[in-house]
Parts: sequence; C-alpha cells; structure tokens
Amino acid sequence: MNRFEELNSGDVILYSGKHPLHLRQQKVTGCRWSQVGLVLRLPNNPLAFVFESTKLSNCCDTVIGEIVHGVQIAPLDNRIDDFEGKVAVRQIWPRLSKSANLKLCCFVREVHGRPFNVSKWTAARAFGRCNAPHDGSSFFCSELVAEAFQRIGLLPMPPAGLSSNNYIPAVSAASIRVPA
Repeated sequence: MNRFEELNSGDVILYSGKHPLHLRQQKVTGCRWSQVGLVLRLPNNPLAFVFESTKLSNCCDTVIGEIVHGVQIAPLDNRIDDFEGKVAVRQIWPRLSKSANLKLCCFVREVHGRPFNVSKWTAARAFGRCNAPHDGSSFFCSELVAEAFQRIGLLPMPPAGLSSNNYIPAVSAASIRVPA
C-alpha cells in the first residue's frame, strides 16, 4: 500500500525544520511552519511527488536526476524521509478539478528548474506584503505555491490579490477552499 495514496495534486506540504534557516523563519514569523510545497500527481504514475522551491533538499529531482537548489519535483516519500524536522499535510477540499490539475501541470513544466529566490530584500518585503510583482525568474517556497494557486484559480491574481512574492509560509499555509 502506498502511504500517500490519499493525497492529491494541490495538497499543501508544510515543513517545520531544524536547519538554522528554518529556525530563523520560525522565529521571525512566529509560526512553526518554515517551508511549504505542493503534492503533485503525474499522469500514469502511482507515486506522489512534492513540487517545491528549496535550497535545502537532499533529494534528487525526478526529472533532472540530481539535487536542485530551486524549483524541483521530488518523490514525496524520499523528501519526507530525508527531512530533518516535522512535516504535515493540509489537504484541499474539494480536490482539484481535471482542468485545475492540467493548469498546475502546465505551470510545473513552465517553472521547473528555476533557481531559488535568494533575495533577502524580497523575503523581508514579503513579511510586510509590499513586494512589487515579480518576473518569475526565481521563486522562494511560498512564492511558488502562491503563484501555482493563482494560476489555477485558488488565489486571486493582482490587482485583486497579492503578488505571489508577498506570501510567506505562515500566510500561505492558511486553510484554502477550492471554489465550487
């Protein structure tokens, strides 16, 4: 039995790490969750994957076959087993429609392999939600998740909503309901 068979594309993976970068994020935000990613189900593949942007992964990217410091797709079981800290899942309900899942897969193909956004200024401005819209050339974890949710219609895009680089794990981990 696959231990992740109940998870679906778009479910949120929350990380509470022990690495100094995670501990700093937790202290600054006052939230135990310091990183976020998405469950990804690929057509004709029984495995669950995590789609995330990170510079701390020890797992090889499924497509590239080596460790990526940025936007990656990794087997969820490997990523969770190798993570130092706690991991939780927030399932979205109802599940993504076929159309939303297709949009998510298109977004994954578009941004896969892009670098991690290492700008300390962007991270600091995200906490105050005052970043200008970005160009999508790099992503930090919650920026990637927010952009994905905007592309599939779960979060409003600017100008109705925040630019995706204004989300932090403490904010983007909020409960999300899929519109009917």
